[in-house]
Amino acid sequence: MLPEEAESAVAELFRLNGYDVTGPLMVKSASVDLKAERIGDPFAGPVFIEVTTEKVDATKLGKDLTKYYACNEQHPGCAFVIVSTNGFTQSVRERAPARVELLTYETLASRFEKFHPYQRAVLSEGDLAQELLRLADVYEPPQFDFGTRLEPALATLHSWVEDETTGPGWLIVVGEYGTGKTALTQMLLRELMQKNKSDPRCPIPVRIELRDFTKQFDVASLLHKFLDDNNLSHVPLHFFESLISRGRVVLLLDGYDEMAQYMHLLERRVCLETLAQLGRHGAKGILTSRPNYFSEAEELRVLETLYSSLEETGIAAVEYAKEAALDQLFERQFVDRSERRLQDLDRAQTEALVARKLSGDPDKSAVVLGLLNKVSRPSDEGARLLGGKPVIISYLVDLADQLSEQPTGPAAASGMDSVTEYQCYRLIVDQLMLRDRRRSPGMPVESRRRFLHRMALRLSNSDISLFNESDFMDLINLEFRARLERLPQSEREGDRQTLYADLRSSATLTRVTTGGKEGWRFSHNSLREFLVVEYLLSSLQAGKAPNP
Repeated sequence: MLPEEAESAVAELFRLNGYDVTGPLMVKSASVDLKAERIGDPFAGPVFIEVTTEKVDATKLGKDLTKYYACNEQHPGCAFVIVSTNGFTQSVRERAPARVELLTYETLASRFEKFHPYQRAVLSEGDLAQELLRLADVYEPPQFDFGTRLEPALATLHSWVEDETTGPGWLIVVGEYGTGKTALTQMLLRELMQKNKSDPRCPIPVRIELRDFTKQFDVASLLHKFLDDNNLSHVPLHFFESLISRGRVVLLLDGYDEMAQYMHLLERRVCLETLAQLGRHGAKGILTSRPNYFSEAEELRVLETLYSSLEETGIAAVEYAKEAALDQLFERQFVDRSERRLQDLDRAQTEALVARKLSGDPDKSAVVLGLLNKVSRPSDEGARLLGGKPVIISYLVDLADQLSEQPTGPAAASGMDSVTEYQCYRLIVDQLMLRDRRRSPGMPVESRRRFLHRMALRLSNSDISLFNESDFMDLINLEFRARLERLPQSEREGDRQTLYADLRSSATLTRVTTGGKEGWRFSHNSLREFLVVEYLLSSLQAGKAPNP
């Protein structure tokens, strides 16, 4: 770094943190590089700063102390900082007066990184720290599928964060519902924060739940929400952005699919632009999503829609060129992206997780594993097992605890053994419906379940392999006819689109591409089969003929 670059970098650091910076200036015939004064604080004294790219020895210190005495005479009690990009000799550190601070540029920058409240909230104090501690006690690390091999997910993400050769950009983690994407980012947050606490040179992890954003956002609103939610309102936004661009922050953004489902194409385009801009300079980020929600086809469809509108409106060539440049940015950040696919737990991992969650109780563990066997039929692809999902394991462990609260010992095991396969699936689907209810409280559980019953029945027809948008709309028109007819004509299409976005994101469904066509189906055959059986039984009990 050249002397003028170092001086400019120091001045910018103070400006980003709310200081008015001037210099060089003369103080009682002494030339001082910089003077920084806190904006809006009339009681704060000035900070005088000398910047050098040399290693400060006794001779250099003597010259700077002359400047310090001149500044202190004119402004008694002022702060005086010597910033060196190459450090200080030991004799200089021993001789420097108490009011003169000796700082490298990195040390000065870290002084402004006031993330201690967030660090304590993650590691030691409050509900979040306790939640992460409980998770760490039972966590079973999943694996990424690299095609010909499997690799530990957490270790892979740590390596990617620390590997300087990968450069800025996004690593996209995809996985089905319940595979532990959220838990993975929570564990990564905790472990990266522990590294940052031990060595402040390590990047600061910033975890943001995108599911909290149901409307389009820009960089400022995204980062403001994080700062406000984590007691970091004292950190200036521009300084925070500079940390991101300098690679001092690693971004962990969880739940892209849960955010995107509520947005129209152009709204998603704005959000994609924001994410692309965040990863444009020096930032690294990890983004999670269910499979194919963050697909190349969807991103390019956003751009195709945008360009069509540009051509129709006859926008100026210069604006079109800007959008073409943005297209290249999207392609670099998202289409030609790094992606890792999260796997369900295998048998050994499942057994280990059950044992930890049940504190080593062998009777309960045996029964839970027995129940998991009942729901472990293969998916359509023949590989994924419903019983290998951490969320399903948690549901059945909770069932074990509930049943054991009444009888104890062998009686409890006997009660759990009596749970049929049908009852086990019903428990799982009930919990998934509650999960959807928490995400979307405006949709009654009964309405979602009825829709999924009819969808499961239609998908059981051998001629239908998936539900596309048209299929969704047809069934929405049928199932929600009364609701739509109560609305004015001008509002019906908007409500229909809202229902479509909500229902297609149900926890039991997944988005797939088959034979060149995109659509949705149940993530496991067993879930579809259960919903069909449940619908047929309910129809028979009500004395009604099933209506596909």
